[in-house]
Amino acid sequence: MGIDILEHGGMCRLLVFYLDSPNGLIRANYRDPPLRLGPRAAERDHHLLFENGLIENSNHPTQLRFQLTDKGKQVAIYLKEIEKILQKKN
Repeated sequence: MGIDILEHGGMCRLLVFYLDSPNGLIRANYRDPPLRLGPRAAERDHHLLFENGLIENSNHPTQLRFQLTDKGKQVAIYLKEIEKILQKKN
């Protein structure tokens, strides 16, 4: 895995969304605002995150939820910092 994983549509937003969702996410959330990923992108991004060790199953008693791994949190934190830089006015 390299930076190429972030080139897939919606991947950066998805990682930051996970960071802002400490209780984890169910995959159906990928299709809802603010992400609004299409079915193919949602499927692709989920598998890429899981296969590359950025998300893992969350220990939830009634739902299949996913949460960021430590590695995923590190990447998401950097993406949030990049977002802050981009939002600064000159």
